[in-house]
Amino acid sequence: DRHDGHASGGIGFGGRAETAADLAALMRSGQAAQPQLRAHVLPAALVAKAADAAAGAFVQAVERGVSVIITLPAFDATGAGDTDRMEQLVLQTIFALAGWGTDTSVGVFQLRQGRLLSLQGGVMVYQVDFVISDQLRISS
Repeated sequence: DRHDGHASGGIGFGGRAETAADLAALMRSGQAAQPQLRAHVLPAALVAKAADAAAGAFVQAVERGVSVIITLPAFDATGAGDTDRMEQLVLQTIFALAGWGTDTSVGVFQLRQGRLLSLQGGVMVYQVDFVISDQLRISS
């Protein structure tokens, strides 16, 4: 199954993805530029959609966003030599998540966008954003 383990499984990140807390700790430590490939999975946007209240229940469609932050050591000042590797990691991340859904969500992950965030201090940082459709259900 191409989605086995989704973001934390075998994409090229050594079978692991780290959390927002891990990313914050790394940034505080000042060691973000250490030569190690990393992926951090972060909660992102929550967007409300149409709502309906009927038959004793409130139901509202929502889109939940998830961002994957990829940090890759850049071994030259321009990052030119690392661009192909980053592109492959981005594509592997997309192939692992796009179309995969959780047991509790209504939809599946869809690619929203990707962008280079930084190329400083010997580290290339790229963000890939996904959204998944879900429902907020409240019984009265």
